[in-house]
Amino acid sequence: MLAIMHGAVKKIVLYLFRWPWIRRPLCRVLFHLLIGRRGVVWSRWCYGIQRRTVYLVPPTYEDLIWIFAQYQNVEIMEMFGGGDLGPAKILLQYRSGTLVVATIMSIATRRRIGFVVIYPPYGGDFNFWEIGMAITAFADRNAFNAINATDAVGYYMFSHLRARFVGWRIREDNLACDAMVRRVGYPAGETLEIGGHSHMIYRLDKAGWAKREFKIEAGEKQNADGIGVPYTILQPPMYEPRSQPETIGKSISNDMVATV
Repeated sequence: MLAIMHGAVKKIVLYLFRWPWIRRPLCRVLFHLLIGRRGVVWSRWCYGIQRRTVYLVPPTYEDLIWIFAQYQNVEIMEMFGGGDLGPAKILLQYRSGTLVVATIMSIATRRRIGFVVIYPPYGGDFNFWEIGMAITAFADRNAFNAINATDAVGYYMFSHLRARFVGWRIREDNLACDAMVRRVGYPAGETLEIGGHSHMIYRLDKAGWAKREFKIEAGEKQNADGIGVPYTILQPPMYEPRSQPETIGKSISNDMVATV
């Protein structure tokens, strides 16, 4: 019965999304009806992870409001591959409990700079947990923040959720994210045409993650300005990160947004 009701709600919501003028107010109403404060515990991100310049934490109620509002932005809708239906789809997917969602925080400022949404495998060409990441302010879009956040996600997905494969789909014109994913060590796979754009598929398995972790640990031992360990686990409710010298990364793009 619950599955039937959920299917009916989904059909109604997607039908109403045909009219652009109703999308934004409809999403606000849906958020409060379907998610609200009770949805904080549905993120599937259970603790904080600090990785040098950033730390990733479970989203608060205010974070969720902000994250879902980002899907109204054209940049997010296009790069995350949801199109006009993206804002409705992400709300319904989160309500189903299948998404892994985290807020990206800056060590230097202790403020929110972005978010991560990780989608479960659904078969076919997407047999992996798919990462979508956005660092929303230009001032925070640098190589260090992007790579450190990506490594924190890898640690959580492989070490905590025991995922078999984690990956990305990167749109052809998102050169910054493509360079970052390659640098982290995700091998390129096939190219797919999705929504009129060419996307490169990247997948990483457990063996690939083990190689990446070896490089991270070796680099941390040689780095004199770090905190001495690759990751620090931050416990609720405060998720207070350990202080470290601020590291300034060279900006690698005006658009550090990964497609999903």
